[in-house]
Amino acid sequence: MEYRIRRADGDYTWVQANGRCEFDERGEPTRFPSVLIDIHERKIAEQSLMQLTEALEQRVADAIAARARRGTVVAGAEDGSDRQPHGRRRA
Repeated sequence: MEYRIRRADGDYTWVQANGRCEFDERGEPTRFPSVLIDIHERKIAEQSLMQLTEALEQRVADAIAARARRGTVVAGAEDGSDRQPHGRRRA
């Protein structure tokens, strides 16, 4: 499980918790050995990558829309070999 926790200094950080509950013969929990792993840098990198991806996808969508308005959308064969303007095909 991943958690965002508040540190003693008031800042927040991300940790990954891994562990398992141990039970006695009656089924009562006796221990919970576990480990917390600092994954804060990874989460920051994931967030940055997600923002970059969203921005890139928006730029691509905007460029396609602009070309469609100008009538210059490129239509190609599935193998990418046809690069003629939309509506024109190679003979």
